[in-house]
Amino acid sequence: MAATTDPRGASFDGATFRDAIRFAMNMGLPNNVSERATFMWESVSTYDIADPVGNPYDYNAVPTHTTHHADTQVPVAVQFIQRGGQGEVSTPFGEIDATHVILTVLDEDYQLIYTAQKVKLGGDVYKINFVAPPEGLFDVTVYNVYATAEDES
Repeated sequence: MAATTDPRGASFDGATFRDAIRFAMNMGLPNNVSERATFMWESVSTYDIADPVGNPYDYNAVPTHTTHHADTQVPVAVQFIQRGGQGEVSTPFGEIDATHVILTVLDEDYQLIYTAQKVKLGGDVYKINFVAPPEGLFDVTVYNVYATAEDES
């Protein structure tokens, strides 16, 4: 996080800014905790004998270790882009009209979820596609996470 030596930015208080933005994000959270943005990770298994990407040569092999990451909720701002609107996603096979979301996450919260592969919003699961280049505001960094619906209810 980049602090500034410019006297015009000296009055900016990153902690106060984060608190105010989190307050606004929390105002927009669904009342039902299970409907809030929940970041998810796939379990990772390791094997005694595996290929270079970690898959066992013997598919009947039992993993020697499996790592699980607990689902995590952090406050986010959600921009929902419905199918049939501006929802085109570019793929190697062409443009696909898919519902997607853009999640705005503050730096301290991003550190808790940056390795997640999916996010659940309401009853729908979205695959995290990429994170846009971060934006800064003095000593605060803001991230935009782009995700596409896997299935819609």
